[in-house]
Amino acid sequence: MALPFTITALALACLWSSVSPDDQGEALFALRSSLRASPQQLSDWNLNQVDPCTWSQVICDEQKHVTSLTLSDMNFSSGTLSSGIGILKTLKTLTLKGNGITGEIPESIGNLSSLTSLDLEDNQLSGPIPPTLGNLSNIQFLTLSRNNLNGTVPDSLTGLSKLINILLDSNNLSGEIPQSLFDIPKYKYV
Repeated sequence: MALPFTITALALACLWSSVSPDDQGEALFALRSSLRASPQQLSDWNLNQVDPCTWSQVICDEQKHVTSLTLSDMNFSSGTLSSGIGILKTLKTLTLKGNGITGEIPESIGNLSSLTSLDLEDNQLSGPIPPTLGNLSNIQFLTLSRNNLNGTVPDSLTGLSKLINILLDSNNLSGEIPQSLFDIPKYKYV
């Protein structure tokens, strides 16, 4: 008579696996948590919903890969960027400007190999610009203005051959600016 129990257990296991979030959903939900979103902010982001492509501010391609995340001017209260964001390798656009985000830019952002636009303007980010941003081989627009970033501009950014716009102004950066960055069509450091 163990058969009905086994069938029931198997049915529950299948049901549970169909509602557990995938890696993209987990990474996005970790970001929501680290940003300290209030219950009213991103309220439709449900950790038990398998498909984050139905969540607000998230855009996906036909294969249900997250390609764009735009969370501008949402006024998160002193949240930070989750290092788990580096799992979103199909992300092309990441816009988190004007949110009061604190802490450092996680090095894992350098794993976002499809990224063409990164906008972290007008937050309270601190620490150095991670050299791993030099791994963003498809990046065209890099905006880190109006933060509290310090240290030097990493030489690794000079290898970003597709970069057409870099904005680093209104930070506490120091040291020499890599000369090749002045060749970018739109460059603003000070």
